[in-house]
Amino acid sequence: VKYIDADGTGASGILLVGDSAWKDEQREGRVFAGAAGRTLDKILAMMPGGGLQRADTTIANTLWCSPPHLGWMDAPHRYPAAAAAIEHCRPHLDQLIVERQPRVIVPMGNVALRRVCGTSGIEAHAGYVLDSPYGIPVVPTYHPSFIMKGNHKLTPVVLWALSRALEIAQGTYKESQYDLLVDPDVATLRAYLAGPWDSDTLFVDIETPESASLDEEELEEKGPSFTIVRAGFSVRKG
Repeated sequence: VKYIDADGTGASGILLVGDSAWKDEQREGRVFAGAAGRTLDKILAMMPGGGLQRADTTIANTLWCSPPHLGWMDAPHRYPAAAAAIEHCRPHLDQLIVERQPRVIVPMGNVALRRVCGTSGIEAHAGYVLDSPYGIPVVPTYHPSFIMKGNHKLTPVVLWALSRALEIAQGTYKESQYDLLVDPDVATLRAYLAGPWDSDTLFVDIETPESASLDEEELEEKGPSFTIVRAGFSVRKG
């Protein structure tokens, strides 16, 4: 079992939290030393304003020791020892946060999200600003290894989360202001549509029973559904 410490200076105020070290990381004794690390470097270099250097972040894993196999921590209900291992390593990350005092934490993937915020569902939380038990804002995103597995189309989502985290770290972040009408009655809907309209373009998002499981790029191959569960649209700012 090889202990692998955190990396980076933390000068940016951003703490990146991953899953666990695997063969390349274990061999070099450094977090994100393998293919996932190279993917992370490429994404950081794509950020607006000339990119963000990995060395300027603090980067650590949820598990600071080597796991027995890949995916070990993805399903705690299948591997009870994984949950115990996370708790065993909890003081390492806690102490790191005390020492570095990051201005924002970016959990990458479900394992890190559960560790930092105690919640799951990276798909529902990616890019949003969450609270944490540490009193530090959290902006979850996908793990670079997930991006590598045929999910390169989600790279902009990761860039969005990292850019938002950088804004928080730099003190320039402004919370989005918006109003939502959820399942309005007919009279409320008519009043909304009566104006004012801020654009001549109508943006519509239609959800079908397959929306959660079907890739939008595959719609032409799978065929459209004619059952509409929800239609969301906006005709004005916010």
